[in-house]
Amino acid sequence: MNITTVATRPRAPARGNPLRRGRLVLTVLLLVALVIPMTAASASADTATVSVFFTPAGSECNATVRYAREVETPRVLTGAMEQLLAGPTAAERAAGATSVFNERTVGMLRSVAIRDGVAHIDFGDLRTVIPGASSSCASTSLLAQLDATATQFPTVLRARYSING
Repeated sequence: MNITTVATRPRAPARGNPLRRGRLVLTVLLLVALVIPMTAASASADTATVSVFFTPAGSECNATVRYAREVETPRVLTGAMEQLLAGPTAAERAAGATSVFNERTVGMLRSVAIRDGVAHIDFGDLRTVIPGASSSCASTSLLAQLDATATQFPTVLRARYSING
């Protein structure tokens, strides 16, 4: 009995029309070129609605009213504090919002960190731009606005404030 062995090679898959394959590659590259920049742009422009709290005119010193503001994510507590430091808008003032925070306190936020449910918020020397905040009612109002704004987030149970570290 003679047995002959014939070695066979697996058949290469059909390659298809090279022109069609070239168009497919170009289409994929075009989509990638368009989608990646749009994704990056939308990721950097993500915002969230947060609240800032101001004292209503003629109310108790520790009373606050909520006002919505848009901030960039993911640093929403930092954004909320920056918005609070900007003070009420003209429309919010017209609606009765009052605050010691205003255009002079813009940019006074130095740092924000949350550790173990405590927000550590450091400011520049606010005493130089809002000297009247040392009065009893103004001090109470300032702390009420800070606390309400900081503790609106579920990760913040309480806040500690410092000036220049």
